[in-house]
Amino acid sequence: MKINRYYSKGFTLIELLVVIAIIMILGAAMFAIGTQMIRKSKATLMASNMKQMSSFFTAYATDNQQKLLPCRGEIIQGDGSIDGEALWHEIICSMLFETTDPIDFRDDDWWESRELFLRNPLFQKGETPREWSALNPGYGYNLMLAENYELAQNGSAPADALLELTLVPMAFIDDPSRTPIIAPADNYYYRYDPDQIDEWNSATLRLFLTDGNFPVLFMDGHIENVKPAQYVDRRFHEMPLDPNAP
Repeated sequence: MKINRYYSKGFTLIELLVVIAIIMILGAAMFAIGTQMIRKSKATLMASNMKQMSSFFTAYATDNQQKLLPCRGEIIQGDGSIDGEALWHEIICSMLFETTDPIDFRDDDWWESRELFLRNPLFQKGETPREWSALNPGYGYNLMLAENYELAQNGSAPADALLELTLVPMAFIDDPSRTPIIAPADNYYYRYDPDQIDEWNSATLRLFLTDGNFPVLFMDGHIENVKPAQYVDRRFHEMPLDPNAP
């Protein structure tokens, strides 16, 4: 009697290694693509967050004699006293959460329990040289605006600590569409002039770049993506002293 025998040929060791290598390559590619997509999604949210900030500058000016929201200003605390050192994003928080004691705005846990548009999704704890905190949310106020105002009024500008308190009249802004007010930063204010624009080469600021660009919120409410060098080349740091710049 003839017995039929069937033999199944298995994979050789080399074939298994090739298959594993292919799977690893595909996995790495998918991980890279997924990571890039997540980052671009956060970058889109970063710009969208900035867009939401625009209305608060207008609302503040309406209630404060047409003066622009300062980098650092007054805020009424829970006990009724006035804190004259509140940061610009704390002032916005007080406009959003009228019944909340402003002391909470400096508490990391308070921020962690909320998804506020005032927090930059690309700026996390543990970043170096600076990291996210309640007082350092990842968006910065254009302090050059206050400096340019002081230069126009007095011919000189005080130290940053005093510039932060400067109340700039809305009437001083000749061209809102070319006057930047908020941009991603690893501090609550920024001074992206020729001396400081190179900070974009540092580890933390580079996190805010997408395809080499970062978003800028202008006084008229529009968002524009620019390269760090373009910010200076287009003389945004001089606004609004130079409204006729190309």
